[in-house]
Order: sequence, then structure tokens, then C-alpha cells
Amino acid sequence: MLRPLQPNGAVLIIEHNPFNPVTRRIIARCAFDADAVLLRCSETMRLIRSAGAVIAGRRYIGFSPLRSTLIEQAERAIGWLPIGAQYCVWGVKSADAGWA
Repeated sequence: MLRPLQPNGAVLIIEHNPFNPVTRRIIARCAFDADAVLLRCSETMRLIRSAGAVIAGRRYIGFSPLRSTLIEQAERAIGWLPIGAQYCVWGVKSADAGWA
């Protein structure tokens, strides 16, 4: 994923959260996800680092299927809590990653 990025280019990964029981249930019932392996946020961050990026942030998202300004503000406030249906991790390609 990082190879085509210029130095200081950004990468963003959004993944299902294996700690969320609703997410696990949905994945278990979905035919095309039969062999899916859910990555923990820590594993995704490790993979991004090992590819030559610096982690710039992470956030858990998807706490509620309902949408409103109040719910979205609440979700931003608890984005550190690892119970959202998904998470996102973003990083920046190091200038000295070794390939362009």
C-alpha cells in the first residue's frame, strides 16, 4: 500500500473491529466473509509501521447505526474506546522508507 506513495504521503485503513460482538456476529453470518480474518487495531498499526510509515492516529467508529449531530459528537468523544463496529488507523510514509 505504501509503495506508490510519495514520502510524507498518507495511508488510511478502515477495518472491522473484532472486539465488537455485533460486528463479529454480522461477519459470521455473511457468506462472502466465511474465511475473513479480523485484524486487531494493534496488528494493523504494526503492519503499517513495518511497511515504513509512522502512525499518525487511530479512532474507533460506528458506535450507533442512528445518525444525528448529537450522536456524531458523542462518537467523536468516545473514539478512543475500542468497542466501535470499525476502527481506522492512519499513517504517514517516512521520508527514509527506502523506496519511492
